[in-house]
Amino acid sequence: MTKELPYAVTPALAIPAGASFAKNPVPDDTVNPLFPAITKNHYSGGFGWRITASQSLSGAYTYAPEVSLTNPNTMLSNKHKQHLLRVNYTNNF
Repeated sequence: MTKELPYAVTPALAIPAGASFAKNPVPDDTVNPLFPAITKNHYSGGFGWRITASQSLSGAYTYAPEVSLTNPNTMLSNKHKQHLLRVNYTNNF
């Protein structure tokens, strides 16, 4: 389930926020420590600012809380969390 809340502060400034809630996409008995794709939930927020008709600045932050899992076949444990920060400047010619 994904929820997104776009919010236009002004015609030139938007502040979006969102969240994604899911189950682990990898079965416990097939998880691999080299590819711990076990994240479940994500939370995000950002901004988009139109400086002029041809220039814009935007940024976003996404956080996935730590999850852990143990493969019952190998008894190997995985922990995984994510932080993502992005900033873009665009100039259209």
